[in-house]
Amino acid sequence: MNLLSPTQAAQTLGISTRHLRALTDQGKLPFVDVSAGNRRVARYDPMDINAFVAERKNLKCQSIKGKTKAHTLTTSGSEVVDIQALLAARKKERQKDMKQKLNKKPMLNKKPKAKI
Repeated sequence: MNLLSPTQAAQTLGISTRHLRALTDQGKLPFVDVSAGNRRVARYDPMDINAFVAERKNLKCQSIKGKTKAHTLTTSGSEVVDIQALLAARKKERQKDMKQKLNKKPMLNKKPKAKI
């Protein structure tokens, strides 16, 4: 059995050794530890590399699968508010109040005339 070094395995997959290491650390790509000491020395079985490729093969391009629903949940219970509409309504209400105040005749503090 000929095991592949990380560089050879990465070249076979067409990825960087850094990405290969990340896949290995995430448990997505099996490896053989051939170390004798504390430091890990990883080697890769070509059959595992081929199985990894076969498992990840897509027959359809991601971009033509159509839109998918977002997988994230909203963390807010708030609703979306149209701020411009709120400001316009507030401005209109203020203008209406000002017109009403201007149209009212000022009440003069006059005492009724006494009848004699």
